[in-house]
Order: sequence, then C-alpha cells, then structure tokens
Amino acid sequence: MKIHSNELISQHLAQIIVSISSLMQDKEQKVRKAAAKAVHVILEVTPEDKLQPFYNCFLTNLKCAMTNIDRNIQEGSLTFLDCFLKQKSELICSYRDSILPEVFSLFSKLQSSSGLDRKLTLNLGSKMTSVTWRINIMSRLLQLLPKVDEGDMSGDANGNHNLYEATKSHIFPIYKYEFGRGLAATADCFGIHHNDAEANNALNFQIMSFVPLLYQTFIEVLPEKKSSKSSDEYTALSEEAAAVLTCVISTLYVLWKYYSKTEEYENLKEVLLKPEARRFLSHLLSNFPYCKSGSTMFKKSKSQIIPNMTTDDKCTKENLMIAYIYFSLATTCKLQKDMKSELQMVTSFVNRMLLTRKDLNKTEGKLLVEFLKLCFIDNTTKLKKFGIDLRTIIDNTIIFYTHSTTSEWVQRELFAILLHIANVPTLNKASKTAIFE
Repeated sequence: MKIHSNELISQHLAQIIVSISSLMQDKEQKVRKAAAKAVHVILEVTPEDKLQPFYNCFLTNLKCAMTNIDRNIQEGSLTFLDCFLKQKSELICSYRDSILPEVFSLFSKLQSSSGLDRKLTLNLGSKMTSVTWRINIMSRLLQLLPKVDEGDMSGDANGNHNLYEATKSHIFPIYKYEFGRGLAATADCFGIHHNDAEANNALNFQIMSFVPLLYQTFIEVLPEKKSSKSSDEYTALSEEAAAVLTCVISTLYVLWKYYSKTEEYENLKEVLLKPEARRFLSHLLSNFPYCKSGSTMFKKSKSQIIPNMTTDDKCTKENLMIAYIYFSLATTCKLQKDMKSELQMVTSFVNRMLLTRKDLNKTEGKLLVEFLKLCFIDNTTKLKKFGIDLRTIIDNTIIFYTHSTTSEWVQRELFAILLHIANVPTLNKASKTAIFE
C-alpha cells in the first residue's frame, strides 16, 4: 500500500476516510487493528490542508468508539487516538473542546444529568485494572491540553508556512489551509448555533469539573492517613502510584500555567481552594516530597504512552511542580493558617535540592527557575510574611549556580535572577556571599 499510497489516497481521500473511520467501531479486534494501521498511513502521507475538510468524519467515529457500550471498543479507541496524537497532533488539539468530554467519559460519569460534577467509574469487564486504565487515559489527556512550555500559551498559533513547495513540481493543488478550515466549519451552520465564546465556556466548565477527578485518582493510590515522617523524609511510591503522580501533577501544572493567562484564572483558584481540593493539597503536602520505591520500571503495555514518564527515582520533576503550584497558589490567594508551615516545607525541599543536586535536566531546571522567579521577582515582599529564610535560599542558589552542570539556558536564567537580587537592596543585604561584594 505504501508504494502507491500518496497517489491512491489523494485520488480517493473522501471514500477512504469514510470507509476506514467507520471501522473504529468494528466488533472484531483484528479489523480495528488493521484500521488503526490504515489511519496512521493516511495521516502520515496526507497534507493537513487536504485532511481538514474530512477530519470531522474521523472525530465523529472516534467519539462514538469512546462511548461505545462494548468495553473492548472503548479500549481500542485509545489506539486510534494515539494515531492522531503522533501524526499532526496540532490538528486534533484544535478540536479539544469537542473531544475532551468523550475522553472524560472513558473513566468517569456525570453525577446528575443537569450538572457537570463527575465521579470516577470502575473498569469492569476488563483485564486491565482501573488504575492502569486511568493512567492510560490521563496520559493522552495531558497531550490534548494546551501547550505551555513554548512561548505561545495557547499552543494553537498559526505561524507562517509555505502552502506548497513550488520547486518540487509544476502542478499546483487547489487546496489551501484556510479554505479547508472553512469547509470543515461548514457543518456547524446546520447544527445548533453557537459561537466561540460559548464553546470556550463549555470547555472551561468541563475542565473545572474534571479537576476534582485528579484528586480522587491520586487519593485512591495513596489513601489519606496521618503521616509520621519528618519533613526531610521522602514518601516512597510504587511504580503505579508514581505514574499516577506524574499524570495528576503534570495535568494540574499545565492547567495552572495555561489559565494564569486567561480570564478563567480566578475560577481555577476557586476550584483549588474548595474543601475537597484543600483536603487533597493537605494530603499531598503531608507526604511531600516523593520518590519511587524499588528499581523495577513500570511496565507499559503497547496501548500505554505515558509522556515524559519520570525515570528519576527522586521524582524531582513532580516535586518541583508541586512546589511551584502550591507556592503560586499561596502567593495569589488569602493565606490560610496551615499554608505557612507547608510553604516552609516546600522551600526546605528546594534548599536541599539546591545543595545536593548539580545535574538537573532541562525540564527540572526550567521548573527550578520558575520557582525562584516566584520567590525573588514576583513575590519578594511576601517572603518575610511567609517566614521564609531569605539568606539561606539566596546563598544556596548562588552555590547551585556556581557548581551545577545544567543547560546553558538554565545558567542564563539563574544569572538573571541573581542580577535582580543584586539590584534589590533588601535582597542583596540578605546574603553575605562574595558574589555580591
């Protein structure tokens, strides 16, 4: 098929997509497996502008497969979702407001027909445990959420690009990206009328109702109990629990970073300050920091793709995300009575890491830089109110900058932070390190 795939697909694209997409709901596993391979080839060889007019056909069948009564078809829908995430992922992410409700329904259900509150469901009738199934879904969900690591917070910006490479052929196609997007939107004219604002509001409500499910998922693998460990002692997690921690905290981090630039920021903070969320945060901090127990890596089946799955036994990335989220939440909301001691615990962890870790990777270094900016650039006046020892954290930052082997970008950012500290008299006086003399 691959020999003539470009020519065949371009000539019969509409018929192929209609026929192949309907096989997503076939009862036979072998048929669905073959259909997934065909979908992968179609996405690989077909330009995005030609796919655009027919993409809704893919999405309609994918959403039907996700909500199918047959558990095997539901599980198989993740294989098709993987195809869209691996090939031209920006395209399916542009439809996230349409597909996220179906993704949520894979492991949760509405508590009432009139509301948006959800509760977790069990993965009955499957060889896969409920926790493993939720890890599989949340890992895909994380890839569907807006990208926040790039300069653009929306992750959907349309940059300049060539519509066609004229040097390779004298034949010019009639397709254009904007034209294709217009064709895809035509179907909306015949449905229920809605505008972009309404669609965004619906998406925000869905995500806000999904956030509590993250709490429930984590507490399920690490039940609430009184912790007798010291603040310096790590809580050991099983490989399965560590995978859940990665998915839950990474999702909260992405949502926090994304919504901090939107009008929904206050709504997200309200969600994180509700009694259920406060109980979750208290539980999360009572066991903080975390590490992985044992050396056996979490076994991934072929249907699992856990993005950025940590290989660090100390769970450095996850611990830094927790520190950033909690510190950012505490500095933008009214200080609760228990937040002060928890903030001191968080900064104590960062201080120990600055002294003991010299080889942070790019992601870990980026998170450390974000945390230090929160401390010394965005919330300088609040540090003393929180009872944070300025001298210790500044001196440890200087030691880390002097002896670490992190990336050049992290070194530049740390240097900029230290320059800022040097130019602020109250911060400069807090340190007696020679670099300020």
